[in-house]
Amino acid sequence: MNQLNDKLLKDYLLGKCTERQMEKISAWIQESDENARWLFRVEELFHLRHMDKYSDEARIQRAELRLMKEIRRQHKTLSFTLHHYIRYAAVIIAIVFLGVAGYHIFDNSSNQIEVIADAGIRQLVLPDGTSVWMNKGCRITYPETFDADERIVTLDGEARFEVTKDSLRPFLVHSDAMTVRVLGTIFNFNTRCKNNCEEVTLLEGRVEAMGKNDEGKIFLKPHQKVILNKTSHVMSMEQVYAPLETLWCNHRIPFKNMRIMEIIHVLEKSYHVKIMLKDIDVNATYTGVVQQAETIDSVLDDLKFAIPFTYKRKGDCIYITSPRREAKLR
Repeated sequence: MNQLNDKLLKDYLLGKCTERQMEKISAWIQESDENARWLFRVEELFHLRHMDKYSDEARIQRAELRLMKEIRRQHKTLSFTLHHYIRYAAVIIAIVFLGVAGYHIFDNSSNQIEVIADAGIRQLVLPDGTSVWMNKGCRITYPETFDADERIVTLDGEARFEVTKDSLRPFLVHSDAMTVRVLGTIFNFNTRCKNNCEEVTLLEGRVEAMGKNDEGKIFLKPHQKVILNKTSHVMSMEQVYAPLETLWCNHRIPFKNMRIMEIIHVLEKSYHVKIMLKDIDVNATYTGVVQQAETIDSVLDDLKFAIPFTYKRKGDCIYITSPRREAKLR
């Protein structure tokens, strides 16, 4: 047994080894004193991470991955000695500590504030005037003051940001898998989507979304959404009606200069119904806003104040028609 593979070493350092794995490690240690000394030193350095009060699991996992890659690379180079292994392990783990501590020292301010929306939707105003609506369970960390060249926020959960424009100091939102960079805009960021994905939807302005594991970079325009799959490490983009992504926040469905077919499509998607049109001017455009309600009927009743129509239900379908000629002539 010439070396410990990445998984076996990591399981050992994390205390997750099975009895069979421990037997392999024991056999490897007994092969030479150098093996024993190397493993002891790496374990000692690895567990020093618990001394850092600022560490979080996501950063530690990324640092552990870098350590595993470096150890694997060195295993393949036979000219490296025990001294090199210890030196690189020490350097990498030291970088972890300095990097994590540096995040708090240089990330605008050492006085970090953490806010959790544990009781429901919560509104938050950041030091620069940026407004944030936090969905239930959302966690945001930000500095007491934005003193550096960048305004940096960390997000876990879902939040809607209305960023105060500042062309000299970009606004960055870090999650476990993505970094979103803006100057002044409105966007929704959800780090806990289904299928182990993160999503960013742009309502106004322009944002840059970048994957943290070489997935790439995407620039969004309004009504576009970027989806990053944290399992496959694939980023994709799709067209959406952005206000639907923030219904959790304001419960309002706005429409501006939209044709009725576009409005109907939004309602079908929101309420999972099928809507049929008859004798309706499909080229006319409308502007207004309706309040989200529990039933599609309530929404249609409100919508009738802006668009002249009548509707009837037949099974799972809703039929919308123009009002009677007599009503048009009034």
